[in-house]
Amino acid sequence: MKKSLLSLLLVLALSLSLCAFAETPVTDRAGNPVTLPADPQKVVCLNSAACQTLETLGLLDRLVAVDTYSPMYVSGLDSLPQFDMMNPDIEQIAGLEPDLVIITGMSGISGDNPYQPLIDLGVCVVDIPSSTSIQGVEEDILFLADCFGMHEDGQAVVEGQVYAIDNTASSLANEHIVDALVEMALAVYPDAYAELAK
Repeated sequence: MKKSLLSLLLVLALSLSLCAFAETPVTDRAGNPVTLPADPQKVVCLNSAACQTLETLGLLDRLVAVDTYSPMYVSGLDSLPQFDMMNPDIEQIAGLEPDLVIITGMSGISGDNPYQPLIDLGVCVVDIPSSTSIQGVEEDILFLADCFGMHEDGQAVVEGQVYAIDNTASSLANEHIVDALVEMALAVYPDAYAELAK
């Protein structure tokens, strides 16, 4: 019963999230207004989760620089310039002439936006804070896909994740294991229960 309910809720969340981002975004995931370039070719990605999504979408060839963590998770990035996401060398990043800079909400934790000089230069900087739910991760994937005009590809990635989650849940024969996994998921994503209860 819980497996079916969890699967149904995931499909419902996916359906709602797919409807939310069918057009080119006008705000980033942090709610900041952005004007995205039509087809970003030179991308600086200082967000390791986003870098992994770009790999899944087949967009690594557009990267001109990454954060210092991404090469640990995505192969083939060692030769690219690497920047500390908390203390980026803005002058060096600007010298790369990026179309798009993807950052994480952690970058502005001190209260200042270290990327404001790039924004002032007219560079599109999008902030993708760490998501706290499965639905948030799905929306992040769709947002990134939409930044590159690849909504259908983003949908396929999200659907693949839902399928994998559903497949894992259905392959667990012992209902107590499913209960434990649901409890663990709710512990990791405390807002998920509130989302499911709506």
